[in-house]
Amino acid sequence: MDNIKIRKCTFCGRMFQSLGTSLCPACIEKLDRDFIVVRDYIYDNRTEHVTVRDIAENTDVSERTVLFLIKEGRLSEKRILTENKLKCAACGEVISSGKYCAKCFSVLKARTEALGGESAPEQTAGLREKADKRQVMHTYNEGK
Repeated sequence: MDNIKIRKCTFCGRMFQSLGTSLCPACIEKLDRDFIVVRDYIYDNRTEHVTVRDIAENTDVSERTVLFLIKEGRLSEKRILTENKLKCAACGEVISSGKYCAKCFSVLKARTEALGGESAPEQTAGLREKADKRQVMHTYNEGK
C-alpha cells in the first residue's frame, strides 16, 4: 500500500489515488476511447495532411484531446498538422509532436549521460526516429 499516492490528473486536474499513472481512471478510459476514434478516422481518411481541427470536427473529439494524444506520443503521424499549437516544454519553439524540440532533447540527453544515467526520452528516441521514418501510428495497449 506504500505505492499509492494522491496525484493531480494531468488531463482533467482532479485529485485521485495513483499507483504510478499521471491520469485518473476516468481520463484513461476516455482517452482510450477517443484515441480509437481518432486513429480510425486517420486510417479511414488517407489524405496527404489532416489538421487537428479537421479531426476534432469530424470525430467529436476535442482539439485539446487530440493535441494531448500527440503530445503524449500516442499519436505519431506525419500527416497530422498541429497548426503550431504544440510548443517545446523547455524553450517554447513550435514542434510537431512530443514534448521537446530536437535541440532541447539533445541537451537533456547530454545532461542525463553526464550524470551517468539513461533517461526515458533516451530509451524512446530510437523508437521515435524509426516511427518518423516509416510514418506510422503507434498504439498503446496496456496489459498486452
